[in-house]
Amino acid sequence: MHGRIEAAIKTCGSAHVFLRPYAFFQNLANQVAPLAHFHALFGSTGSAALNMIDARDVGAVAARTMLTDSWDGKEIELTGDEALTYAEVAERLSAISGETYRFFNRSPEVYLAELLQQGLPEWTAEHVIEIQAMTRSRSETPNSNTRDILGRPARPLADYLPQLLSAVARLRDIAETQTLRAWAKPRASRA
Repeated sequence: MHGRIEAAIKTCGSAHVFLRPYAFFQNLANQVAPLAHFHALFGSTGSAALNMIDARDVGAVAARTMLTDSWDGKEIELTGDEALTYAEVAERLSAISGETYRFFNRSPEVYLAELLQQGLPEWTAEHVIEIQAMTRSRSETPNSNTRDILGRPARPLADYLPQLLSAVARLRDIAETQTLRAWAKPRASRA
């Protein structure tokens, strides 16, 4: 899909630059429920590392490349400064939260079934499985493009994890409140 869009843009003759980020820190927000309920990340990436980047850095690179025509026609792969496995992400969550988080690797078939059971549309679940298969088969190493364009290091995962843990805490609070309401409701109706 991305390739078709890029090809169409190239044929229209407009000035352009293609930014190609690999994976986003913010995609970890899809794991808030498992983190809140099971203290776990789930996926089918195995021990493959992901070159995640903060979406805010992608936006900053986009803004910087639009300020001059020197980037016209360029294709720029964007990564963070380090590639991390989901197990390493879980370790970092554990280190900053004081709680223990783990990564549970699933076979692609099992993970697909779990995603569908969670209510993801079939095309979205299949796309997640496809991306995770590419992660396992095509390891990539971080590059310096983000750093070179912005003149500073890419934001580290440590900058994003507090936001993720805040979302986990909010979900736990909501679940606890709902549980207390469910528990109190029958008692109130008996009075």
